[in-house]
Amino acid sequence: MCLLGLIMELDVCIKGRRSVRSYTDEPVLKEDVEAVLEAGVWAPTGMWREPWRFIVIENKELIKYVSDEAKVLAKEKFPSYAKHLSSEADVICYNAPVHTGVYRKRPIC
Repeated sequence: MCLLGLIMELDVCIKGRRSVRSYTDEPVLKEDVEAVLEAGVWAPTGMWREPWRFIVIENKELIKYVSDEAKVLAKEKFPSYAKHLSSEADVICYNAPVHTGVYRKRPIC
């Protein structure tokens, strides 16, 4: 594929992207979660260091806890955004049946 074709394909992906925030209680297939994680593994990293770690949460109580804690942290770190997180209905994880997270281990030095 030529460079122009790649740019056009990327353009369609970016402009066609949508966020979904209403979920069913239907469980997410393990194969689908693994496909998302594999895509993350292939994402580029600086100097091929691959500093990331992935976590998958399927427990609803734990997802709610993570959402609540993320909301508190977001209010502290981004005060101008706090007004968007002022009610109980304003959640971070939107009651999703599965939550994936990406983090990195802190360097020792």
